[in-house]
Amino acid sequence: MDVIRPLAEITLADIDQVGAKAAYLGAMLRAGFPVPAGFVIGVEAFVDHFGATTEVLVKPPPPRLQAEFMTSIVAAITEHLGNEAEFAVRSSSTSEDTLEASLAGQHATYYFITPSRIDQAIVDCWMSLWSDAAIAYRRSNVHEIAFGEPVRMAIIVQKMVPAIRSGVAFSRDPIRPDNADCVIEATWGLGAGLVDGRVNPDHIRVSEAGELKSYAVGDKQFFVTPNPSNSDASRLEEVPKHQATQRTLADEEAEHIANIASQLETLFEGPQDVEWAYAGDELNILQSRAITGMTPALSESDSPLVIFKPLAENFTEPLTPMSCDLYAGVLPRFGKIVGGRFYLELERLRNIVPYQVSDAELIDLALLRRAPDKLKLDRRKLIELAAAIGCISLIYGATWLRASWLNENGLAKYEALAEALRADPTYDAKKTLRRMFLARHALEPLGLHMVIVNITAGRYFLFLGMLRALLQRYAPGFSEEQLNKTFHGRQQKHSVDLVREINHLADVLQSARASQDEASLQIEAVIRGDQSLLPAGNEFTIAIEKFQRRFGHRGAREIELAAPRWSESISPLLAMIAGRGRLANHDPQGAHPENGDLDARHGVHLAAMDELHQHLHGWKRWVADHLVKQISKYTALHENTRHYHIMGFALTRQKLLEVEQQLLFTDRVKVAGDIFFLRYAELNELAAGTMEAQEAHLRIRRRRREWARAARIPTAQVLNATVPEHRVSDSATLTGQCACPGQVEGIARVALTLHEATALAAGEILVAPYTDPAWTPLFPRAKGIIVGVGSYLSYAGTVARELHVPCIVDVAGCTTHITSGQRIRLDASAGTIESLE
Repeated sequence: MDVIRPLAEITLADIDQVGAKAAYLGAMLRAGFPVPAGFVIGVEAFVDHFGATTEVLVKPPPPRLQAEFMTSIVAAITEHLGNEAEFAVRSSSTSEDTLEASLAGQHATYYFITPSRIDQAIVDCWMSLWSDAAIAYRRSNVHEIAFGEPVRMAIIVQKMVPAIRSGVAFSRDPIRPDNADCVIEATWGLGAGLVDGRVNPDHIRVSEAGELKSYAVGDKQFFVTPNPSNSDASRLEEVPKHQATQRTLADEEAEHIANIASQLETLFEGPQDVEWAYAGDELNILQSRAITGMTPALSESDSPLVIFKPLAENFTEPLTPMSCDLYAGVLPRFGKIVGGRFYLELERLRNIVPYQVSDAELIDLALLRRAPDKLKLDRRKLIELAAAIGCISLIYGATWLRASWLNENGLAKYEALAEALRADPTYDAKKTLRRMFLARHALEPLGLHMVIVNITAGRYFLFLGMLRALLQRYAPGFSEEQLNKTFHGRQQKHSVDLVREINHLADVLQSARASQDEASLQIEAVIRGDQSLLPAGNEFTIAIEKFQRRFGHRGAREIELAAPRWSESISPLLAMIAGRGRLANHDPQGAHPENGDLDARHGVHLAAMDELHQHLHGWKRWVADHLVKQISKYTALHENTRHYHIMGFALTRQKLLEVEQQLLFTDRVKVAGDIFFLRYAELNELAAGTMEAQEAHLRIRRRRREWARAARIPTAQVLNATVPEHRVSDSATLTGQCACPGQVEGIARVALTLHEATALAAGEILVAPYTDPAWTPLFPRAKGIIVGVGSYLSYAGTVARELHVPCIVDVAGCTTHITSGQRIRLDASAGTIESLE
């Protein structure tokens, strides 16, 4: 066999001589797929330069290329690539891209290589067999590596594709084998950033029939620039703000890629992982390989675990390693972080539930779904629980009492603490988090015990249960929807103030944009992402500064330390406001008029109270009024304490960013956000110089890929146990948990991302996989809200109750069974969604 062969002559039978990557490329080219032309340097050349025996873990010295060999390379360039001035030089190891071990991303590829540099690129590709990453991969996957076989590598030299868009396509869902959808991930620039997990791509699904099912736009903040000076694709550049949340692919392009992936599945007789790239409007297929197992082992033990439901909406993506590491030091010991998500230990829960319950019943209780039909007391547990409550009361009884007297001035002490720690250089991120979440002693001002106060505010569930029991007995005709209005809209809440302040921003922005002066042009630049151009002294600037002083610590995925806050960039929020205007809901099709009118909430509350008084008299009315007052008080306290304790997350992030700036300045990390893929001790070692930057980079790169892989996996509500069946899973009727009662009919608007949600029109029913404070501008506009994850305590439910918007959460499959434009009936009181088509 010739050492150098044109790619078009390679077949799958040549895999031992050219490696799997080159063999697949040759087979695709011969079958007519759009593969860039080129040639292959077979493994014989590798053997000629390294010898017949090579060790998988022992790195040899780089060879000197033979003169006769280089003469052949020059001739091959002329013969097979003609006048091409730049090439891609790619590795094709005989041990990669197999079903057993893909070694994806472990070996080198070099871009924009000129003829004068091709010799060094060939040597570097060969030597990447023993890169630190490849050796670490072999050591950690020892069961997958055949140590008796020598490692060898062929080289692919191809026409350079200066990709402006690129990505991967899985011909079958790699996470759920029973799902036949083609899954596509797409980003700007070269695909190396996506493979390394350094960018958040668009996520697209195309049905087996070839029709686009969903398109979730990723926040593509960085891209690998297709530039000759970036030959190893290691340098990232920022994507322009206005482009970061734009679609990478048109619908027909996504369907075309899915069609090619399906054809390749047929060609290679199995599901394929396909790399593609667009140069201009021309699609190129760069690689295809069999899909290897993607689901990591989530659980580190065999003990049954159940997701901590009040935080479930925050775990649509796993926490980064830094967040996991720091939170582990302050979280209670009855749970653990697994796969970047916080789970409760089922057996520990069983010890504090004073009833005899099965695993299925306990899981339902933990997931806040339903109580068992019949409860049988366990006397021994009841005695133990009573003793434990007695001990806790001795310690925290005063706190429970003091919380009932706490007002906004007391809560504001927490903000003062945050400001003091922000200015104190002796408090690093770890100390700051502990100080903000673990009070020093019981005698500190209660405003500094924010998490404890948040927990004690949960007593409103007790009062709500008592009120429901009273009404069931003496006022059975009083609806749950009206009951909800008796205790919401009465107390001042930061979540409602957030909506009010956003409305004010929308009014000021509309006025500023209408002025058509220099300041308005600067404001338009801010909306596109350039905060440095805010016009000084402008009313709009003053409004933003006021908003950020109060709400700047909040934002999307705010429990995640890696997530930016509004104080860092308010542009996404402003872009949403600019595109949709004021948030008031003027639905001509019958949406509740009070939804968007915050000032009408008190009137709605008074009307509900009047109706309640018509049902009750005497002592019953007095008891009901007292319970309503207590529920209103503690629901407000619960929500307001959450507003404050999130400051602890934001401040901890700021402390980490201070360290990151030093590391970026000294080139010890490559891009912003890298530090969140280190452990805290590793960050300190890197900052102190006791860890090499290269070692840190390898860990970051590996963990980014692991995190990106885990982010594709739907959050498991239960690990090491069977989830009890409780839903109707057909497309006609879906079920979930009521977060705010009410019944509405309307047109659904499915939004997989916040960017897609900006298309929500007044009077439509919002359907989303999750929500957080960044979605707040949409709630007053919605006629109803349906959320895939979450609980009664989730953010969607909290704000929906204040705005009296019917809301149902924990609806499995809502974003796939419901489509935009579909007319549905939402009965939040019953927890059902019905298709009307």
